[in-house]
Amino acid sequence: MARKDNQHMIGFDTAVKRFWQKYAVFDGVAQRSEYWFAVLFIFLGSVVCTVFGDLFAMKTLFSGVWSVVTLVPGQSMLSRRLHDAGFSAKWLLALWGNIVLFWMFTALSRISPLFGMLMSVTSFIAVVLCVFMFVASVLPSKFKNNPYRR
Repeated sequence: MARKDNQHMIGFDTAVKRFWQKYAVFDGVAQRSEYWFAVLFIFLGSVVCTVFGDLFAMKTLFSGVWSVVTLVPGQSMLSRRLHDAGFSAKWLLALWGNIVLFWMFTALSRISPLFGMLMSVTSFIAVVLCVFMFVASVLPSKFKNNPYRR
């Protein structure tokens, strides 16, 4: 299916193949269809892990392994999708840094109420960053003045 921006939508099979081929490639771009088909693949894999985990009474093991196996390629895919929309992947680092701070403040919140307040602030920031990532992932590809396109 041709689009007016001369970019062709890729299919589910191609997106899954690229998902695994570019396992830890954080540079370059990923168009919307590539990203969202990969998200669908991760979701379907989670459903399968849940079903088989329930059947064999090992849901946590199956789901945990699936999460670990898809963590790096999922993050690299999001990084490339951010690039395609014209944003830096440093936003992804900001999100992960914020998550680490949240867990640190959670652990320290028993010591002082200040850490509980900081935990709330980092929680809010994480939500804002997640909303930003979602909005960036649905934006169209940016072709003009995009330093991430070669």
